[in-house]
Amino acid sequence: MKKSKKILILGLLFIMSMDSCTVQRQVIDHSFTFLDKWGMTAGYEIQYILKSRALIDNERKEKLFFETKKIASAYGREITLSDFYFKRDSIENRLINDIKEQMRKNQVEVKDVKIVNLLLSKQIMEVLIQKATISQTSQPIRVRSIDK
Repeated sequence: MKKSKKILILGLLFIMSMDSCTVQRQVIDHSFTFLDKWGMTAGYEIQYILKSRALIDNERKEKLFFETKKIASAYGREITLSDFYFKRDSIENRLINDIKEQMRKNQVEVKDVKIVNLLLSKQIMEVLIQKATISQTSQPIRVRSIDK
């Protein structure tokens, strides 16, 4: 019995030491809004997953946020608001790739970008729900109201 306890304790110590050696990713949450081509407000809740657990300084963090909003605002001038929902997979994939590319140019090490939610006004969300019901497509998911 004593031998099995020693093995168990050594095993637990080994697992705990391995856990402390693993590289943990730093996640930065950010949300922002922008105007679409007709002046309607939309936005995103985004998570940035950094490549290392080294802290990112405030200047680079602000650069990350600024560049992301700049890219999304450019999309907002090109893409209609309904497409942000009904063609969202391709738009979000393009947005993620553009963010990663821009951060690579700015030497901010971003491993991944996850879009958590699309932010829309309550009225727009209701219209999308009605349109989805009429056209018998899926109801809005990963969409949150800007209005609280």
